[in-house]
Amino acid sequence: MATNKIPMGIGQLANPRTVFKRRFRWTLGFQINCLSSGGIKPNFVKTAQRPKMEIEETELNYLNAKMWIPGKGAWQAMEVAYLDVANDDLRDLWSWINAVYQIIEGTGGTPKMPMVMEKKMGSRLGDYTGTGLLVLYDGCGSPIEEWNLYNAWPKAIDFGELDMSQSEICEVKITLRYSDVQYTPLCWTLQPNNCCTSC
Repeated sequence: MATNKIPMGIGQLANPRTVFKRRFRWTLGFQINCLSSGGIKPNFVKTAQRPKMEIEETELNYLNAKMWIPGKGAWQAMEVAYLDVANDDLRDLWSWINAVYQIIEGTGGTPKMPMVMEKKMGSRLGDYTGTGLLVLYDGCGSPIEEWNLYNAWPKAIDFGELDMSQSEICEVKITLRYSDVQYTPLCWTLQPNNCCTSC
């Protein structure tokens, strides 16, 4: 039986040097290769999330027992919600959507006739992918961590529900697919142990 007792106080939470990461101090922008502006500014992002990874499991069977070992890792799709505004502030977001799957024809104003468009799609990665930069900040506005999302593109677009009884602002929800992530802590040094043993 364990006899070691632990202090029952608040412990490290009360350390005056502890910096808590808050869920409302962050920005998310995108550098898009095909856009002349260079990318999508973070101003109208309402909600997002940090990356999520799932690692496949490989099942091993022998006699009357099973065990599992890790397999390939895959970054999960991420949902980002934008406040929808009727001016040029979201032009780059609409251009990015249009680069993946054309829903806008011409340069604005009255749609061209006939109403059936030629649905065009980008051919090269550089036509429709971008790099996302998710940054968390402390209370002074200094960045404390960064997430780079590589080869990101809109996998699904939800232009939102309309309701006569509600007065909320319209949103555009984008489900992002991305192929790789790089995490950078900015206020502490992360040197993970290399637990990889060669045969």
